[in-house]
Amino acid sequence: MTRQNKFLHIIENFNDVIWTIDIKTGRFTYVSPSVTKLFGYTLDEALEGVFDANPNNNESYKATQQKILLEIEKLVYSGREYSDMQFEYQMPDKSGIQIWVETEVRILKEDGQPKEILGITRNIEERKRVDSILKNYANELEKLNTQKDLFLKVLAHDLRSPFHSLLGFSNHIIETFDESNPDETKEKLKLLNQNIYSTFHLLEDLLLWTKNQSGKLVSVYKNISFNDLCEDVLENVNSDSKSIQIKYFESEKIVLRTDITMLKVILRNLVENAVKFSHDGGIIKIYAIQTNENVTISVADYGVGMTEKQVDNLWQNPNSSAGTKGEKGFGLGLTFCKELVERLGGKIWVESALGKGSNFRFSLPAQIKS
Repeated sequence: MTRQNKFLHIIENFNDVIWTIDIKTGRFTYVSPSVTKLFGYTLDEALEGVFDANPNNNESYKATQQKILLEIEKLVYSGREYSDMQFEYQMPDKSGIQIWVETEVRILKEDGQPKEILGITRNIEERKRVDSILKNYANELEKLNTQKDLFLKVLAHDLRSPFHSLLGFSNHIIETFDESNPDETKEKLKLLNQNIYSTFHLLEDLLLWTKNQSGKLVSVYKNISFNDLCEDVLENVNSDSKSIQIKYFESEKIVLRTDITMLKVILRNLVENAVKFSHDGGIIKIYAIQTNENVTISVADYGVGMTEKQVDNLWQNPNSSAGTKGEKGFGLGLTFCKELVERLGGKIWVESALGKGSNFRFSLPAQIKS
């Protein structure tokens, strides 16, 4: 076998499709047999240039072909030194199946003048699949890192601060116990108990949130009336320190069928957020209305409110500003509320005006009518 025959034998056994096009005529002068394996065309069909006539060519493919032709024309007529070009795009085979391919193009000269275009086209489906997997891994890793950072912030601030208060308050009770009368001691213990409940609920929320992030949170659907929901939630909300009145109403006797634990977490966080940004002696109203498709619950306060920019960034930015009495927190509550509402098939939104207060609303599917 001659050297030329050996070279031709190697080319014709490549998986990649090797082809040449005459620059003057724009016609194929050679296409390697692997075109049949990759695209399903016979050699005669390929040499006739049937690729562009495929009815399955989409707009993306057509645009890519135009781009390749323009780049080649620029290079041929620019007078610059020729360099290899590389393109990635989807191209349909003869049966219409879209295949990711990579094409390398080189201009071949004869007597110093451009004569042919040499191209090598290969299947990169597997590479694209692996790239997609790696990109998903990278996105998941970034998400986990963000969750880890938020988790550590909550541990360092939202949990640390209440424990400092609990320790200080309990020390105060111990130190003043002998001088205090029973009524004073009872009030102090009542406040201590409320702070313990708040801290406990924060810890519960944090554990529930980590379960949700890891995909281990399971929804259990049961019935609960709106009235019972509000009573259960408000029993453990501390609004006495600001003398805030919390009232709840419903358009009719409403019964919800949903995950009760998640629903309580949503409502409690929204009410606690309203307390946080309400002024002393303020009012918070909880209202529920039922339609054929949804139950919408509103939590409205008349506190500090938010700017339009704050509303736009509310769900994306977990950081939270201080309350009317300097209450701090990293905003996990609202972020978690959104996640739980969406998990239950609903949506959450807010209407707010600076200096006038905020109205948080969330709707859930009406699984059961009263």
